[in-house]
Amino acid sequence: MLRTALRPANLGLLAVMLAAAVLFSVLGEWQLGRSEEHARVSPTEQEVPLGQVLQPASDFTGHADHQRVDVTGTWADLPLEQVADRPLDGRDGSWVVAALSVDGTGALLPVLLGQLPAGAELPAAPTGPADLSGRMMLSEEPQGVGPDGELVVLSSGDLVNLWPGQLYTGYLVADAGSLAAPGALVPVPSEAPTPRLDPQNLSYAFQWWLFAVFALVLWVKIVRDRHQDELADAAWEDEQVPDAMTPAHEAPEASRPAAQEVGR
Repeated sequence: MLRTALRPANLGLLAVMLAAAVLFSVLGEWQLGRSEEHARVSPTEQEVPLGQVLQPASDFTGHADHQRVDVTGTWADLPLEQVADRPLDGRDGSWVVAALSVDGTGALLPVLLGQLPAGAELPAAPTGPADLSGRMMLSEEPQGVGPDGELVVLSSGDLVNLWPGQLYTGYLVADAGSLAAPGALVPVPSEAPTPRLDPQNLSYAFQWWLFAVFALVLWVKIVRDRHQDELADAAWEDEQVPDAMTPAHEAPEASRPAAQEVGR
């Protein structure tokens, strides 16, 4: 098989397959680089106006998820709502949520003011205008109001039954710097999403590398098939050589009786 592989035609085919494998590998590296680039440059950390990523009563998309935004509005004249069982730094407590009427739309945006430690007194709701920055988060699945009057989850689907008018389908985790948590409230930290490689580009890179391996495997298969064909041809020729070399006077036994009869 090695002799077959070293024939000029097969060596030329190998050169073509190696060139293809190198090209596919380079394309795979390029796609991997694009995936890493997307992971390094995260649009979620570029603060944008809320209206660029989310509109009232619209579906919460990936563009809004964990996106840092700035928003201006006026605190609505509505009581604070509490979300039960939200520990923070090992302390039991509940989240406290206020309604912000957003300028330009008038829709209500749930704003997470902070955590109220267990046993602490609920402060008064904020009033007046507000200029906030923070991170948008997806509303949790609605589960209704608990028996103690507290929300089970922070969900626009539950708040729509408590607050009048249109709501945003997400909530804002306000930065501690833009919102002084009133009373005993403890600011809830807003963590950026963990950077991860872009899965689509990763899949493309993996496919290109598979093509590179396939090109080399294909060459091995072609050489092996040609070698098997050569062995089959050689075996057939070996079977034909004895028949061609049979002497003419060694006639088959069946023909001798006929020759004897002619002689008589």
